[in-house]
Amino acid sequence: SDADRPANGDATKGEAAALYYLAQHYNYHLSRDLAKAMEYVDLAIEKVPKSLEFHMTKARIWKHKGNLEKASEWMNHARSLDTRDRYICTKAAKYQLRNNKNDEAIKTMGLFTRAETVGGPFMDLIDMQAVWYITEDGEAFARSGDEGSALRRFELVQTIFDTWVEDQFDFHAFSLRKGFIRAYVDMLSWEDRIREHPFYSRAALDAVAIYLKRHDRAAAAAANGDVNGADAAERKKAAKKAIKEKQKQEREAAERAAKKDPNKGSSAKEGATRELEDPSGLKLLDAEPLAAAMKYVAHLLQFSPKSIDAQLAGFDVYLRRSSEEQCLDQLIDSFGAVGRDVHRGRHRAELVFGRRLGVGDVEVGAIALGPENIVESDRGIG
Repeated sequence: SDADRPANGDATKGEAAALYYLAQHYNYHLSRDLAKAMEYVDLAIEKVPKSLEFHMTKARIWKHKGNLEKASEWMNHARSLDTRDRYICTKAAKYQLRNNKNDEAIKTMGLFTRAETVGGPFMDLIDMQAVWYITEDGEAFARSGDEGSALRRFELVQTIFDTWVEDQFDFHAFSLRKGFIRAYVDMLSWEDRIREHPFYSRAALDAVAIYLKRHDRAAAAAANGDVNGADAAERKKAAKKAIKEKQKQEREAAERAAKKDPNKGSSAKEGATRELEDPSGLKLLDAEPLAAAMKYVAHLLQFSPKSIDAQLAGFDVYLRRSSEEQCLDQLIDSFGAVGRDVHRGRHRAELVFGRRLGVGDVEVGAIALGPENIVESDRGIG
């Protein structure tokens, strides 16, 4: 009857919405109570089991709990509730990468990449310059210990940014001829800051971290008399992985060719031959670590001078190259840097630098500013 009907429609939806917002409130970092957040989101899902947003929130709660496997499972379940939504597809792939499931992630992304792209979903993502995916993919490989594949992904990010820089030359004459002066000036400004992009900095820092680990391992092995043991094992492992990857790509290419509509033409040979060059990063593993790291550090210091992470990455590389003067330069520049854990990172570098000089802890502020500016240092600059 009309008397029994809710005044403003279905009351269940209103209750579920209230529970959903409470779950978000307790999942928020300033009011975080993950037990309450999970309780409220479960109640909301009970009322509206098919809600995409409720399941996504539950995945985020699991992520904040530190259980990336559960988070990935729930985000993928949310994706299954709406298989035509590109956004939730990319979120599911991102969570799978955070859980170090590279193969699952590329299959998920393959649901929305172009099926006719020669080389499969990953080659399509490279063609589309999906920097976020390539970076996350590389970080997942790094966490899994596959340094070669990780370095190859970070190099791809570097290549994409190089392409963006080179492509700008095509627009100079065009913009002036067409009279788009304001847009042209904006583009020039953007080009000058292109490598300030967070994803470039992130990929570069990740690559530097891997190269530093490789240098330190080689130095430790040399000190113990084992010059090539660890690196040889790493290269052998990467070579086996590269063979398996190539065989997998050929199988997938053959399957795609078999499913293809014959009226559209066949490119089975192309599919079998087009692949990412050196997918396992064997050539990158053979590079001298500090020289390779410097290629990234040079860009970081030039384009992100205010980043504490960039300054400390430069410090770590120069320290291993026994360049104390440049180490000091990076410590001095770090006083104008910003970022998380600025003081902790700088203090760690000061301790390491002091030990290298054989003087224990060192107050770089006084060294950097000199005797004539010690008063300014006392005001807090140092």
